[in-house]
Amino acid sequence: PLFFDRHGRRIPPPGMKSNVVDANRAYRFNQPEKIDYAARLAHLQAMLRFKKPIMSPAEFEDQAARAREQIESLPGCANVFSGVHLPVCAPRYPMKDIGKSLDRFLLPAVGRSYGAQFPDRKFKNWRSGELMRQVTVVPESRYATFVGEIRKSPLVWWHFPGALQGFSIGADREQMAALPTQFILAGPVSTSFACIMYPDVLCRDGRVQALDCAAVQWRVLGRSLYFDPSDSKLGFGGGSLSAGEYCSGGVLVLRQA
Repeated sequence: PLFFDRHGRRIPPPGMKSNVVDANRAYRFNQPEKIDYAARLAHLQAMLRFKKPIMSPAEFEDQAARAREQIESLPGCANVFSGVHLPVCAPRYPMKDIGKSLDRFLLPAVGRSYGAQFPDRKFKNWRSGELMRQVTVVPESRYATFVGEIRKSPLVWWHFPGALQGFSIGADREQMAALPTQFILAGPVSTSFACIMYPDVLCRDGRVQALDCAAVQWRVLGRSLYFDPSDSKLGFGGGSLSAGEYCSGGVLVLRQA
């Protein structure tokens, strides 16, 4: 079966119990005409304030190309590249607490990147001081695989931010059971790296989709985290999120060894 339609959106599997609504295509990301691997990597390096190179641009591009070949070879999955698809990389990051890492390291870097792209706008972490020991991985998301891998070595992956537009948080998680095991539901760590590298794409204005981070729960079951771009600011918040035509959970696929 096809897992993604001609827009790169996940086709809801039969028998879904959680709510899914039609995607409103007035809210969309725009695919960059060309990925400048060197420039995106240099921007990430600067925003993270890393002095040691994460990897070379050639290595980043080569690993992304190999990962794309792997994804396109999966039966029923090639259409995922019909939607917005972004190669992302990250340094080895041995975090112990996701919430603490977000509050003290990743979200400040998101804010710096957003401010560099949009000097007249502000980034706001609405959950500042409310994340430490409050963010846990949802088992069915497969996000534990991502967290485990980034603790061991630098990573390259493809991020598909609009793949689950119109899916509720419950539906984001529920549909994972039918996807090939290489796909991982997006969470706040991977999405933070994507926002740092692509603020012009993911945080452009109020006509891009809100970015659900459904791979984790915040505080209690049923509550999650999300990035909410607008024309004047970028916010990071958390709450109980129902299906929205302008919201999207993302999926990602790591470069396989």
